[in-house]
Amino acid sequence: MSDRNIRYIANSDYEENDRCALHLKVGQQITCGPTDQAWPGWIWAKSDEGKNGYVPEQFLHPLGENRFQVLEDFDSTVLKLERGQEIDSLRQIHGWHWCKNQNGDEGWVAGYLLRPNA
Repeated sequence: MSDRNIRYIANSDYEENDRCALHLKVGQQITCGPTDQAWPGWIWAKSDEGKNGYVPEQFLHPLGENRFQVLEDFDSTVLKLERGQEIDSLRQIHGWHWCKNQNGDEGWVAGYLLRPNA
């Protein structure tokens, strides 16, 4: 995991269809399912409020019986991209980047959608 800011260019347009992001707070308890096979290190999670999405495993402490406690605040928002758009990667976890665009919007972007700004 890297926490240094790096400027990237979006390789293509991308918009997530699911508009109902999962927001978790430190200490919150959630139920988790399987680890994502395509993105190792991410695990399917569901809040008691019924929101769900993938969460980095290192953000979770196992409590038993598929219940976990959240160790770090988390937001599953996926950032909308436009091809050629410059964005800053603020954090990278297991192939995904937490990014900020020029308008100040933040969200996750899959690494394959980005190329370094030369």
